[in-house]
Amino acid sequence: MNRVRRIGFSLIELLVVIVVLALLLALLVPVGASAWNTALAAKCRTNLASMWQAQNTWRADRGADFPVTGAAWPMLLAPYLENNDAVFRCPAGPDRQILEEAGGGGSGSAGGAAKKRRGIYLGDLTFRMYARRDFNPYKTGQYLGTAFVDSSYGVKKEHLGGGKWHYGVDDRSFFLDKSVSAGNLDYADMRFHLWIENEFVTQMEIIGSDEITGQGSWREFRFEIWISDEMICNDFVANKGVIFEMPSYACVTSFDYALNRGLYDVLGVPTTRLDPRLFFLLDYGKSLADYASASPDPWSKYFTLERDAWMARHGTELQSGEDWTFYVAPRHLGTANVLFADGHIEALEVDALHELDPRWRFGPR
Repeated sequence: MNRVRRIGFSLIELLVVIVVLALLLALLVPVGASAWNTALAAKCRTNLASMWQAQNTWRADRGADFPVTGAAWPMLLAPYLENNDAVFRCPAGPDRQILEEAGGGGSGSAGGAAKKRRGIYLGDLTFRMYARRDFNPYKTGQYLGTAFVDSSYGVKKEHLGGGKWHYGVDDRSFFLDKSVSAGNLDYADMRFHLWIENEFVTQMEIIGSDEITGQGSWREFRFEIWISDEMICNDFVANKGVIFEMPSYACVTSFDYALNRGLYDVLGVPTTRLDPRLFFLLDYGKSLADYASASPDPWSKYFTLERDAWMARHGTELQSGEDWTFYVAPRHLGTANVLFADGHIEALEVDALHELDPRWRFGPR
């Protein structure tokens, strides 16, 4: 008797194959997800290592004990990272395209993405003056006033051609002491060049202070350079000869890492007694992590891992285009990558990053 040869699979055989494939997929998906998360964490650590190297180069170029200052640290390091703002973004951070399309902005990660521009506005450039030492009636570190580059008093400018301007600032402009006539001001306390193209400042070169007059304001006062609310230089005189490329300060439009505010001493300037055990940079929702002051950042805002708990505390603070993961720091399977002040990197869980941990705070060790 002739047998009929069957072509194809029976229904039972197909079901068995489907079940086997489903089981394999169920086994492989977690492995693939874990591998993906591991790759993201590794890229994040690479970003931190690149920023550490950039800070070391900054320090070497200026002979400084410490390279970064305040919330402007990404803008300071950008030229040493080829202005690659992707280095300042954790690959597991929020979707920047979504934030940009939604017009997002806010207190986190530099307010999301922003349109790049060719420089800074002249009105954004200011200087702040502090007492460098105790002398009557001032105390060391005392804030003494702010001078505006576009001020009508105490600031003198001269066009040198080709978009280059020479500026001189008299220290009386910080006090707004108009009892001295403009003709008797020396305009030598701060001297610098600005390159202005259309409405934007594209470069700034520090020429010097009043050492040429022998008056000595540079010995008595410390001058900081600010762009809007971001400090880019904590000591004007110490950076004599430095040229700041202003487009680089405008290029860092968003970032997912924070500098530990506790690295600074009571005067708000970098300490030269840096403890290698301190946190340096870490995954975070804004440019500074502040657990060193009397009114620190709300710890729960950056280290709460449960969505419902986070929304109950901080849901009303979300800006357009944001969700709660925009702020949560432990992005890598419940851990945050942390760069320490000696250059090594660790992945720490939430409990190891508690606001009372001494590694947040500058202090004698």
